[in-house]
Formats: sequence, C-alpha cells, structure tokens
Amino acid sequence: MTVFVGALIALHGLITLAIGGAAVSGAPTSSEMSKLPGVGWYPVPMGESWLLRGGAAQMGGVLWVLAGVGLLLTAGSVFGFILPGAWRQVGLVSGAVGLAGIALFFHPFYVIAIAANVALIAAAIVLEPTTRRALGI
Repeated sequence: MTVFVGALIALHGLITLAIGGAAVSGAPTSSEMSKLPGVGWYPVPMGESWLLRGGAAQMGGVLWVLAGVGLLLTAGSVFGFILPGAWRQVGLVSGAVGLAGIALFFHPFYVIAIAANVALIAAAIVLEPTTRRALGI
C-alpha cells in the first residue's frame, strides 16, 4: 500500500511540475487545449491564470513548480529515498502551496488536484495516526 500511495503522490507531483513548467515558460496556451472535451465552456483555457497575466502569471507558475518539486520530495520520503520520515512536513507544505497555485490558475478540471492536495494535507495532519497504522508510513 505504501508503494501505491507513493506512486500516486509522485504522479501528482509530475503533473503539477509539468503544469508549472508551462506556466513559468510564459508560452501561450496551445489552441489545442480549447479542443479538449468539455473545456470549451470555461472562460479561461486550461493552464492560464484567471487572475494573473504576463510576468505575474509566470511568477504564479513558480508556485506550481515548487508544489511539484515538494510532491516529488514527499513521494521520495514515503519511499524512504529522500528525507525519510519527513513526508508529513514536506507533504503539508507542498499540498498547501499546490492549493495556492490552483487558486491562481483555477480550472474545473483541477478538482482532482484539489482533492489530492486536501487528502495529502489531511493525511499529514488529521489522519496522521491512522495513516501510520494503515499505510505503515
């Protein structure tokens, strides 16, 4: 179970890092993003900030990059490779930073990322004893 949870956190971190890299690069959002099923109705294309423009959006993208790196560090800690035993602290910070990034670049499809970050924060704070018993981390 620990491997499964660590893999999910790593996957979430890689996706977050990819979104952050695109936001930081300042490249315009591909017109293909508006062709994805179910995204045409929302006023802001996926990957663009509803609040920030230009350089400010690039700086906002740094939050995504930091969250992605933090999530990868959290996964590494879950696996015991990097910062063994510190997954709660690193996960708490990266989950909170990820939520801040989502707030700046919100799109309804990011509800999965919101759930993942909230679950990570809950596992680190509220469910810590249960997490330790059930997952062994």
